[in-house]
Amino acid sequence: MLFAELCVEFGAEVWLFLPRPEEEFLDESVRLPGSSWERRFRALCARPRVRRFFQHEHLGEDRDSLGVHARNNLWMIETARKLAGSPDRIHALLVWDEKSTGDGPGGTSDFVARVQELGGVVAPPINPTKLPAEL
Repeated sequence: MLFAELCVEFGAEVWLFLPRPEEEFLDESVRLPGSSWERRFRALCARPRVRRFFQHEHLGEDRDSLGVHARNNLWMIETARKLAGSPDRIHALLVWDEKSTGDGPGGTSDFVARVQELGGVVAPPINPTKLPAEL
């Protein structure tokens, strides 16, 4: 969300590919008691250059049993491939702690591997655990 907020501030159009219906997504990934994440998410979504795409609305039921997160990765990559016209024109920029263990199919390391297998370019990640404390 931090990255999406910055992108909007710099004038980019932001596309959010959400793996679950909004309330489920908020429960799983955004709502944290005592935090401002939900308010920030809603403010981000209210911005005119932010578009939300819900997996269940665009892809229907998961008949392959991939899991919503693995399916979301494939959906984002396939969308990028179609828009880019060529796999080598796909560029991924990620905010990621670079931990590959434990995230499995649908995790960030899975996304990175799939983009690279396709022939896309993955920029060095922005690792929030390595940023200076004053940021």
